[in-house]
Amino acid sequence: MKYYTYLIAAAFENSENLAINSSNQIQKLIGNFGIDFPLLIAQIFNFCIVAFIIYHFCFKKILAIIDLRQKTISNGLQYAEDMKSRIIKFDKQYSEKIIQATIAGQNIIEKARNTAKDYNDKKIKEANRKAELIIKKAKDLVIIERNNMLIEVRKEIKNLIVVASKKVLSQNLKPEIIRKFNESATKEISRLKNIQ
Repeated sequence: MKYYTYLIAAAFENSENLAINSSNQIQKLIGNFGIDFPLLIAQIFNFCIVAFIIYHFCFKKILAIIDLRQKTISNGLQYAEDMKSRIIKFDKQYSEKIIQATIAGQNIIEKARNTAKDYNDKKIKEANRKAELIIKKAKDLVIIERNNMLIEVRKEIKNLIVVASKKVLSQNLKPEIIRKFNESATKEISRLKNIQ
């Protein structure tokens, strides 16, 4: 039993010596690096204050400005998409009016032909001339109506593109986004010029 007591006492004494030696070594190491704990704590406190001030007065405002810019860009892109859908809508309306005008012209032509068939032999030549005149007028009317609609649709679409361009370009956007938008608007305008 005494033997165990001596061993425990020796182990405890060795552990105290090791703890004191390791503590001395840590203090020596800190001394070699020139670390002063009160100064270190003061520097950490100062850093926290400076970080708080920078975050509160600078980063929050910068992040708010960035968020506002992103919303503005997003709104501009959404507006451009809306304008594109309007252009598609006007294009569909234009196609429908062309079809309606063509059907109306065909109806007029059909009526003229039916009327010409009902005439007696004596007035067949005169009826044919009248029918041809009506057909020509109907075709001219369809051409005039089509040209007027083309002019109207082109003006409307160009105005929409100009309005969209002004709205998007009035924003503070990156040059690359402005360039892409200009290319898209130019393509749309040249596509409109090619519509027959």
